[in-house]
Amino acid sequence: MKKACLIFLVFVILVGLPLRAEVINCIVATVDGRPVTLVDVLVVVEFRLCEFQPAAGQREIREIAARTIIDRRLALRASVGFQTVEKKEVENSLLGLKKEMGSQRFETGLATYGLEESDLLSYLEEKISFDKLLAARFSRPPLVGRRDVEDYYHKVYAPEKRQAGIEPSSLDAVEEEIIDRLQRKARDEQVAGWLRELRERAGIRLNSDCLK
Repeated sequence: MKKACLIFLVFVILVGLPLRAEVINCIVATVDGRPVTLVDVLVVVEFRLCEFQPAAGQREIREIAARTIIDRRLALRASVGFQTVEKKEVENSLLGLKKEMGSQRFETGLATYGLEESDLLSYLEEKISFDKLLAARFSRPPLVGRRDVEDYYHKVYAPEKRQAGIEPSSLDAVEEEIIDRLQRKARDEQVAGWLRELRERAGIRLNSDCLK
């Protein structure tokens, strides 16, 4: 009897969901002994807690979500002592999410995975902490030279406008806009490089079969 109870308990922990939810859970990856499960991935996708193109395929979206979760945990691990997020901020974020999704869709999402509203707080806290960390770590705008601006104007900005049937504004008129674009692009590349380095050092591999 005790053995049967133990087996049942292990099953419930692994699945991580109430038995009414029709989702077979599995472990996608492990970060510092903490599993990233298929349910984690599905929740992040369902509540749009990562960026992806809706037109992308299911497998691609799940992989993006899984890597996003892994990146967040690796980054926060590498930045021990970084400022914590206030509970009120997380709660306000939850309210904003519910408003953005609409009550019906929000409640349906919770019911799909057998969740309570409070179960989303840890996902939101992780996302907010990660976003704040990146904002602090990469707060200094990358330098953009005049030649970079001119190249972008002639090779990208002006051709895009002409292709759309619009006469491009002068370089001087759009210089600040182009600098902002180039700085955001350079920052995104810096962030991607840092996260890639963290992943390579950690040697974490995705269980692709779990994401089918």
